[in-house]
Amino acid sequence: MKKAIAITLALVMVVLFAGCGLQSQLARTAWELIEKEGAVETISIFSFELGNVYKEEVRCYVNGVLSSDANETYSNEGKWAVDGEELTITYEDGYVFVCRAVIEGDTLDLIQEKNGVTYKLTLTRIKK
Repeated sequence: MKKAIAITLALVMVVLFAGCGLQSQLARTAWELIEKEGAVETISIFSFELGNVYKEEVRCYVNGVLSSDANETYSNEGKWAVDGEELTITYEDGYVFVCRAVIEGDTLDLIQEKNGVTYKLTLTRIKK
């Protein structure tokens, strides 16, 4: 009986530990980045959907009015995958973005190093 309880507790711990990974933390979440510069406000929304579907939407407002410029307001889709802390986003056009992803509460940091320079993008969770 003690052996069965020990095995059951071990299995529960394995399931709980596996459920805390980056994959499960990102699935079914959306994050935003809001940037303001003078009269221009850009809102970027990053969605990590089930089936590893990735959706990105960028909206640019000038003086509170949504821009109709296709270079400033657009959407993009692709696939996302996780390996440890590494997040890979493969866009439909074939572009691949790889970074380290760290989630702390309602903050998602995307960290990438290129040519010895570290770039960090901090996103905020969108509550549904």
